[in-house]
Amino acid sequence: GASAGIAAAIQNASDEELISSLAALSPDGAAKLRTALAPPTSSAVANPIEAMKMTQQRITFSKQVEDALVQGAHSLADLHNDINSLRSKTCREVRGNVPGEERTVMNGFQVLLQEQVHTVKALIQAGGDASTVWKQEIKLMGTAGALEVLCGDTRIPLASDENAANPLMLVVTDLTRTCRRAYFQAVAEKKILAFQGPAGTGKTETIKDTGRLTGREAPIMKATSLSSATDFQNCCKAAKDALTPVIIDEANRIAADQLMDIAKRAQEVGVFLCLTFNPGHAGRNEIPSEILANAVIVDMTVPPFTPIFCAMLACEGFQFCDDLSGRMDRLMCGARDGLSKQCHYDFGFRASKAICRAAGINARAEGFTASEDTTLASEKTLLAKTLLTRYWPRLTTADKAVFEALVKEHFEEDSDLPVGFKGGDDKWATAAVMLAHTLKARHGASVVGVDVDDVDKCLNVLGDEAKANNVELVRMPGSMAESSISELFAVDGKLAKELRKEKSWVIVVCGSMSKEDSVVKFEKLNTLLDDNKQLLHEDGQSTGFADSEQKIIFIMKDAVDLTPATVSRLGIVLIE
Repeated sequence: GASAGIAAAIQNASDEELISSLAALSPDGAAKLRTALAPPTSSAVANPIEAMKMTQQRITFSKQVEDALVQGAHSLADLHNDINSLRSKTCREVRGNVPGEERTVMNGFQVLLQEQVHTVKALIQAGGDASTVWKQEIKLMGTAGALEVLCGDTRIPLASDENAANPLMLVVTDLTRTCRRAYFQAVAEKKILAFQGPAGTGKTETIKDTGRLTGREAPIMKATSLSSATDFQNCCKAAKDALTPVIIDEANRIAADQLMDIAKRAQEVGVFLCLTFNPGHAGRNEIPSEILANAVIVDMTVPPFTPIFCAMLACEGFQFCDDLSGRMDRLMCGARDGLSKQCHYDFGFRASKAICRAAGINARAEGFTASEDTTLASEKTLLAKTLLTRYWPRLTTADKAVFEALVKEHFEEDSDLPVGFKGGDDKWATAAVMLAHTLKARHGASVVGVDVDDVDKCLNVLGDEAKANNVELVRMPGSMAESSISELFAVDGKLAKELRKEKSWVIVVCGSMSKEDSVVKFEKLNTLLDDNKQLLHEDGQSTGFADSEQKIIFIMKDAVDLTPATVSRLGIVLIE
């Protein structure tokens, strides 16, 4: 009865009443409201509620900046301090025992606050040109029922597509701002939007993210799925209105004449067409010059790591994320340049995310609480120790000293390793200790450097370590090398059977595989080893981990045939 009453009140409230009421809710209050409206497993109500809170913060911020620009530089400085204080408070709150869905929402809010802090800082640095800089930023202004998203001289009415009510958002960089301006320019001039660049530069996701800022979820069609004009028309039907971006991903896979026909149809029906493609990819088609002449084009590059590290650390409760992210970025650059080149080394985004997640786990274990501020010194010590601890197991003996010196250089202190990391003569026992630490932040790992004659020796020490961690060591029968695709990945296959065993470390011996066989089989493990944690089967079904304590460990002689995508998904322990 109470749930029905609350739902009715929300449905009857005006947008202005909802936005102002929801903005006042604490995270605990928002959680209670979600529980009243829907089961905890449902996100159908949670996302719109949190989207309104994000909307209110955008409205408030836009007005605050407008007022501060009139009042002068001192008001911008005060605004910078106020938002920084709110951001610091949010950092503390994520340290608590926050459920997964709540944490996702708070992380999205944290990323928004980071954008706003950095925006105000840029306005302060712009001095007399602050108003010009602000004009090119995304703003949300207007009154209830008539809100508009502004950038430059272009205004887009805020829509209410519930599919776009996603609390997550991309970290904003200078390139993001360029992309947003291009997006609004393309809308104003009724042109195609084209983002071109290498894989991994965020072409499609940036268009989606900008669309969500206007309240619209972009339909996406892979070029490989476009076999006829009807396919494109069906994709367009999913668009909320003419201002909703319709994205064709990998557009240069499409034949030139077919792409020209799609562009013509999009113009005829008034669709906001967006293309993403990698012009340097061998074997792809040229985008017709007629299309490019009628497009706003952005060259996409790999985004800078520092602001992304900053957001990752903030979402783990680090209040001094601005300072620490720069240190972490410089250390990673130093490691890429200064260490030997090894196929199992990884200093990319996924590895960095695992580092930040591990730092958050360590912070909560060390007593970082939601009620107390921390110091730069304490956060710096903890992150330095986490970096050293997480990279140490995969480093060669020669590189360990180099990396240790890099940590000291960029964090200005010596960091201690956990007990057992610098073992004596028993390299197997040392590897087992390091693997257990690695599995605290990773659900997939590999022990590299195990010859076929040493597999049993390795399994014996891992069995002892598993017992010490109150889990069972189970081994997949045979090896990956001697097992076919169907034997490994079927619903009742070898992997699925082992994944149904609770509280276990699942051992998979790789054996001697060709490079092609290794690439194919490990690629099918991508969704199990990344945050999806699901093994996909050919019939569309999937098998996940039995519980949060289950891990999967691959035993292999070397990692020379692992792709960077696989390396980035594994915690690695090297036995030299």
